[in-house]
Amino acid sequence: MSCLEKGCCRKLCSCLNCGLACATSHSKTIAALRVGLVSLCVLLTAVGMFGLSRSSSLMTALPWGVLHVKELDDASLPFERSHNLSFSEFDVNMYINIWGACVQWDAQGEANGTSFSDSKEACASWGDLDDAIHNGGLPSEWDCDEHQAFCLMFANRTSDPAVVGAYSSCSSASTALFTIVIVALLAVLLKLYTNVSSLRNELSAPEKNVTRNKCTSLLSLVIPLVMQGSAVSAYYSSCLTQYDDDVDHPVFETTSPGVGLSCFSLALQITSVILVIELITPSKWPGAKEASESAPLVKP
Repeated sequence: MSCLEKGCCRKLCSCLNCGLACATSHSKTIAALRVGLVSLCVLLTAVGMFGLSRSSSLMTALPWGVLHVKELDDASLPFERSHNLSFSEFDVNMYINIWGACVQWDAQGEANGTSFSDSKEACASWGDLDDAIHNGGLPSEWDCDEHQAFCLMFANRTSDPAVVGAYSSCSSASTALFTIVIVALLAVLLKLYTNVSSLRNELSAPEKNVTRNKCTSLLSLVIPLVMQGSAVSAYYSSCLTQYDDDVDHPVFETTSPGVGLSCFSLALQITSVILVIELITPSKWPGAKEASESAPLVKP
């Protein structure tokens, strides 16, 4: 005999088995709503998964954070003069995700008395950036021979201790975040599978044979909630906020969450809504004619 037939699960979960009467009378609608919400959660989590990408096009389209580098000002004049470098136009944005950072540069000016107009996009992992900056250089694949002004600017602006510390913090967190984000997606996919199975049971089985186990439904939300919450909080605390300064950051003018992080945060909120739905929906055991036989109902 199965656990459900023996009734041991009913006794084990009796302390959690409460809910609203309307949740029982509209069980099919609620089951369909759960499937829709979890499907949306899977989609948003998948978008957030692009934060693992090292493709420059995906990093700039679906970043986890966007940083706008300040224009060079009077504080940087000694650096400019020592390198015969001046800028008439300056626009630099840094797109960051779990894997690393991608810098987009568009500037005009003079270097060693020669006018230049330069655009460049350069990407590197957090580990490569951290190693290069601590060794007093830049990632070798950035082709600094052809983009000297860009590399001089970047080396100057990112040599600030506040930025060097942020590289180290992001690099340290990236390995754990890789695992957390993957587990989060697998967990919501599993939740989608169980909710689709539950909906099929609601729609096809006779009412007396419908099974809704509130305990397992709640337990299946633990991993998605923990993983999504851990990813969002860890990225904010270990990476994004490292570049932010409420007063005046020495390098970055603005710092904002990107599309990938926003989608992951929204997925966390939707999972929290699903948790509320599970809490108000009582269990239904095979053979029970009325929901009240298996769960104390609370009329709203």
